[in-house]
Amino acid sequence: MVYLRKLFTYLIFILILSCFASCSSSKGPLFKRVSNIPAHQSVVYLFRSNDKVNTDFLITLNDKKTCIMENNGYFPVLVNEGKVVIKSFVQFKFFATGLLDMATADSSLLVFKANPGKSYYVECLTKESNAQELNLKLVPENYGNIKIKSCTLLKPRL
Repeated sequence: MVYLRKLFTYLIFILILSCFASCSSSKGPLFKRVSNIPAHQSVVYLFRSNDKVNTDFLITLNDKKTCIMENNGYFPVLVNEGKVVIKSFVQFKFFATGLLDMATADSSLLVFKANPGKSYYVECLTKESNAQELNLKLVPENYGNIKIKSCTLLKPRL
């Protein structure tokens, strides 16, 4: 009986351990600042700290597809001096196979002027009232540095 109890405990432990291992992220490394910024450009850090919503969002910057913003991820983008227009669109998963099909629900929009040599932090969070809409907000650098530290680098999946 003691043998069965130990075996059962061991099996439960292995099951729990395998669940945690299967949930581990295969995303990129944790936040690292861009170091080589050309003199006429600035860097925009798009980030989404853990908001516990698994909806993915397509991000466009100046009408170019930039990245798929996932929960707890960040993506740096070099931009030229001048007007920066960032939009987000929800990505719906229509098939169990994981095929993505973009649906144009309400988009979010952020517009600001970029100055050369500066760093800008854009916080992307789902709205509490609507998990299918991403709130884009330009935040101060010191706040952005704190919030982005636990985010992992996203790959451009476009």
